[in-house]
Amino acid sequence: MTLKTKTILRYTLVLGFGLLLGWLFFASGEDEHTHDLQAVETAEGTVYTCSMHPQVRQKEPGDCPICGMDLIPLEEEGGDSNPYQLTMTANAVKLANVQTSTIGVVDANAGENPGKELMLSGKIELDENRVLAQTAHFPGEIEKLYINYEGEKVRAGQTIALVYSPQLLTAQQELLEAMKFEDSNPSLLASAKRKLKLWKLSDRQIQQVMDSGEPIVNWPIKADFSGVVTGINVESGEHVTEGAVLYQVADLNQLWAVFDAYEQNLPWIREGDNIRFNVSAYPEREFTGKVSFIDPFINPETRTAEVRTEVRNANGLLKPRMFARARISSVDPKVITADRGRELTVPKSAVMWTGKRSVVYVKVPGKNVPTYEMREVTLGSGLSESYLVEEGLQPGEEVVTHGTFTVDAAAQLNNKPSMMNRDIRVKQSREAEKNPEQLQLNVPDFVSATPEDFQSQLQNVVNYYLSLKDELVASRQGAAKEAAQGLLNSLEQVDMGLLPDTPHQYWMGRLTEMEEHAEAIASTQNIDEQRRFFKTLSEGLIRSAKAFGTAEKLYVQYCPMADDDQGANWLSQSEEIRNPYYGNMMLTCGEVEEIINP
Repeated sequence: MTLKTKTILRYTLVLGFGLLLGWLFFASGEDEHTHDLQAVETAEGTVYTCSMHPQVRQKEPGDCPICGMDLIPLEEEGGDSNPYQLTMTANAVKLANVQTSTIGVVDANAGENPGKELMLSGKIELDENRVLAQTAHFPGEIEKLYINYEGEKVRAGQTIALVYSPQLLTAQQELLEAMKFEDSNPSLLASAKRKLKLWKLSDRQIQQVMDSGEPIVNWPIKADFSGVVTGINVESGEHVTEGAVLYQVADLNQLWAVFDAYEQNLPWIREGDNIRFNVSAYPEREFTGKVSFIDPFINPETRTAEVRTEVRNANGLLKPRMFARARISSVDPKVITADRGRELTVPKSAVMWTGKRSVVYVKVPGKNVPTYEMREVTLGSGLSESYLVEEGLQPGEEVVTHGTFTVDAAAQLNNKPSMMNRDIRVKQSREAEKNPEQLQLNVPDFVSATPEDFQSQLQNVVNYYLSLKDELVASRQGAAKEAAQGLLNSLEQVDMGLLPDTPHQYWMGRLTEMEEHAEAIASTQNIDEQRRFFKTLSEGLIRSAKAFGTAEKLYVQYCPMADDDQGANWLSQSEEIRNPYYGNMMLTCGEVEEIINP
């Protein structure tokens, strides 16, 4: 069998499979000529249509001029001609497992408040209030230094150096001379002792000199604090002045966990909020604390503010500079206030994004058959599992929370407005994007201004993305879920502070786009949903690779049949086509659209 014959056979099988699904969804499931609904009657008689091509309208039965299927009587949709409403048979709803939920209501007057869990990245740092400096109490020359390296532990009272000090030697001799006149001039002895105490000599040390009758030439310096040495400022043989810092010591029994919070998340964080975090060294262990400080200034490079908590570290598990990932469960006092009263929330699974305004499907009440209406809604802040609704929904309404995209696909097949139909307008601009001049406008060129370190980190993201792509090619949804989590971790390791202002802002937009869709892939075991989110994830990474450059050659590949014939791109290391949107069903469907050179 030739390659061309195989290709024709493959497309024929796919078309046949699609027709079968269409028949299952839009026929009654019993007989193609049996309908639970009343046929539409006009002045001229019954109107006939095709279940797969509802735009076909004829006054008599026959075959569909597009696909050849038998025409069926046009089903009446309860007399409602609303183009945004879709009627499905009960059998189709059952096959698609369409589920609905009543939108939630929170009442500020009753003390209710919507919650949200924030994910923050950061690291363990020294508690600056517990970093102390060991100083020289008198001038002299260091004969011997007992502190040799950073990280060394020091105990209070431990001898840390021997110092030869001519001034201290003279003061000891004055003490010994004053002892001779103790009976006749006791104030002279007291003055000599007071001078030594000003140099931090203890009564015991002074008495030691008096008992021996000889001055101590190389005087020992004792540690004032216990802790771990974080910096050494002097060496043996070096002359030091009074008050000079010999070394710094830090108490590691209490540390800071410092996290970066983007400015859009700051309204959700308050001092005193509970914070939980993990470190890579002990992923199964959770550390807890409370937010003790929120930086009043925004970092102009990263557009973040530091959020800090204090953590006890008596067992020494935590080490400064460890990476950490935190969760803060909080409520926003500015989102719900007593004067605003009741607020609506809609589950995240019900929302399909189309830009600033989003789409949900609302179940139409009072219908004898399942009917859903596409509704554009304006959303507010995102909560843990839902969004606040600013407009578009009413209390008590039911929205589709499972099978949303199936309902939207059915609306598209019925030639009704849908979220996917909106994407057609996006698709029409593809030809303009293929124009190099237009492409240059859409994807800026920051390659020459991008540091190699950032490009290397971006290449690491690409590597995790390629692993995710391979798992989708193999249709391994469980492995794809794990690969998406790895991709999320690699995005967290990208140091956006390496980028100057304008490239930084561009990266922030791509980062949000990629994180949201990688997180969506990591949260589902449904391979179809994973592939749907993979499309937008790919678009964000392709734009990033073009804008900033990567360390390896990449191929931008395109399948015109992906996403219900809307088309979709993906990245590959190889020129060979391996389609992640269909896997073995259409493994080689696609073409190389562009090459990104390192």
